[in-house]
Amino acid sequence: MQTIAIIGASGNMGSAISKRLAKGNYRLLLCTNEQEKVHAVVEEIKSNNPFCKLRGH
Repeated sequence: MQTIAIIGASGNMGSAISKRLAKGNYRLLLCTNEQEKVHAVVEEIKSNNPFCKLRGH
């Protein structure tokens, strides 16, 4: 499985790219300084892709 790192994943463009790539067969590494905003992105990805596997620290 290919891993894609998205730097700035909590911003407008980064979150849109993250949501789009989550529909494919990719492992995503979401990088940001704004943890609260990226958490909202992750929650949206989970709600739109219920079979998506997520792992966090």
